[in-house]
Order: sequence, then structure tokens, then C-alpha cells
Amino acid sequence: MSFALAAPGAALARTQPQGAVDDARLRELSGLVVSPSDPARYWAHNDSGNPAELFALDRAGQVLARVGLRDAAAFDWEDIAAFTLRGQPYLAIADSGDNLRWRGTLEIVVVHEPAPRRGSDGLVLSPAWTLRVRLPDGARDIEALGADAARAQFWMVEKTDGDPTLYRLPLRAQDMVIAQASGTLRLGAACHVAAKPCVRAGRVTALDFDRAARQALLLTTQGAYWYRRAPAQDWQQAFAGVPVFIPLPRLRQPEALAFDADGKGFTVSSEGRKAPLLHVDLPARH
Repeated sequence: MSFALAAPGAALARTQPQGAVDDARLRELSGLVVSPSDPARYWAHNDSGNPAELFALDRAGQVLARVGLRDAAAFDWEDIAAFTLRGQPYLAIADSGDNLRWRGTLEIVVVHEPAPRRGSDGLVLSPAWTLRVRLPDGARDIEALGADAARAQFWMVEKTDGDPTLYRLPLRAQDMVIAQASGTLRLGAACHVAAKPCVRAGRVTALDFDRAARQALLLTTQGAYWYRRAPAQDWQQAFAGVPVFIPLPRLRQPEALAFDADGKGFTVSSEGRKAPLLHVDLPARH
């Protein structure tokens, strides 16, 4: 299927079924990312109420291996990011969900990416480091995390009705980090210029950067929002602009988004049994 939109704030996106996640151990798919060392492998995790585990998936959504984490509570895991630092691949899990907005401290758990063998379920990792985070404006529900290792930054986006707040924080710190509020994203402006406008922009449930950290994608309940950073820009400047809105097929509960390794497309999925993996080709020109 494909979507053809004529307005300048929306893009043509070709969407095709790629597979499905149909494994009883992964029924609440909440985070998805392409491996920083193997473009044919995803890493995924469940939502709250599940063990602290990561799952390696192939491109069709089949579970290759399950990896446990020690010293990680998995209170409400919501997103996963991947990055390479000093030649080493890492995965970062955002324990940041807060539907009731009462948590005083959020966590980002960073692990060295393992190299699991197909069918291996006995591997257990310890965190390489854990970033303890407080928000400057009180408790917020956060379900979106991205990493830009070249600039030593994590970025998080609030899940809320209306245009959400963007937060920046360091990749690593010894002490508690107070995230820096870095503006409000203009998702509503992008949504409403589409040829078939959204009723609303949707709540942000995932964020991912491409490997060069020149593109960013946000997933909401209404579709995807695509940002591109010019060479002279930092991300705060890039996020201040109006993104390109990419409508998507309706998913039961869209929670997971992952850039392809080549940055030319992305995969989205949702919670629930037999969650579809949908591949979306980014437009070559826009």
C-alpha cells in the first residue's frame, strides 16, 4: 500500500508488510531498534509488567534469542535506542513510562550489545551504566528515547495530547541528571497541512535516529513525523522546524519504530498478539 499526499508538509510513503511478531514471550512490544552491529537483526522489549529482558529478532519478526538483564527493575520500559561509542555497540532502554505522572526519577539502562546465537536464552547482562534522570518541570510520561553518540546526547519526548516537550540529556553521567527542556515540537503544524489532515497529532510513543544522526523519526498514534538535520544545525535547531508528516496504516497500539541501517526506510509495529511489522520507504525527494 502507499499514500500520496500533495501538501508540502506530508510525504509519499510506500508501506509493505514485512512480517509479524507472534511469540508468547513478546506480546507487549514496546521498543524496537535495529542492531548497531547487524542490519538484519532487531532488538525489542516488552512494556511494563514483564521481566527485564531483551529479544533479538530477525527481519520477519521471529525471536532469535532472549537476553536477561540483572540489576535492572524494568518498572515501565518504553523505548530502546542503539548507538556505537568508541567502536563498541550499545543498547539503551528507557525505563521512563509514567502514566500516572508520579515518578520522581526515571532511568536509562545502557548495556553492551551482546552477540546472541539463534535459540540461546541463557545469556544475562549487567548494565554498562545507568543514567538516573529527573525532569525539570515535574513528572511526565515519556515513551520515546533516541541516542546521538557523536554529540554524546540522549533525547526524550513527552507523551501528551498536543505538541510535546523535548528533553536533552547527556549520554553518560556519574550523578543524577536533570534533563534540559529543549522546546516544544510542532507536530500539530505538520499534521494539519496534510492533504487529508489529522484530527490530532497523536501521542508520541517512539523516537529513533538514523546511524549518521542526520534524521529523526517520531511515532505517534496518528502516524510518523520525519526530521532532517542540516550539517550546520544542532538537533535543537532541527527539532524547532516543522517535520514531514507520514501517515501510516492503522495499528492496534503503535509503540515501536526502528530506522533501517541505511537510513532509507523504517519499520513500525504495535503491541498485541501477532503484531505486524510494517516497512515504510522514506521518499527519495521531499
